[in-house]
Amino acid sequence: MANKKLTQIAVAVLLCILVLQYMLSIRRQSITWDESCHIYSGYSYWTRTDYGMNPEHPPLVKLLATAPLLSLPLTSPPLRGGNFKVEAFLIGNDFVYANTVSGDAILLRVRLAASLITVLLALLTFVAAREMFSKQADAERKQFSQAMAAPSH
Repeated sequence: MANKKLTQIAVAVLLCILVLQYMLSIRRQSITWDESCHIYSGYSYWTRTDYGMNPEHPPLVKLLATAPLLSLPLTSPPLRGGNFKVEAFLIGNDFVYANTVSGDAILLRVRLAASLITVLLALLTFVAAREMFSKQADAERKQFSQAMAAPSH
């Protein structure tokens, strides 16, 4: 029982370190060349149900990452009627840096939301590994191996 408690504490500490690492690095990293495009596209999926912006990438991560922006008083620049790829990049920059909320606040929320995927996958990896390599799983594998090795009549 003490070993199980110690394992839970270790996992919690490691997940906290992962979150802390994200918190510290997110504020220091500059925006990538296409990040504003993805942010604007994800936000337009929510607000306009327009999946035509940046269609070459699946929308799930963009939707998850931009969900925290829905509570902010953001203004979405109007479409200019040009090529959708050019529009997404140009309007994306305007959306992030010429909005009612600072670009840093927008980036922080989006990046934290996207980083939750990593934290959840880390937790899922632990749960799966515990399931696969626990003493109970080992006993079940031995029992299965013995059953397979037993001669059948």
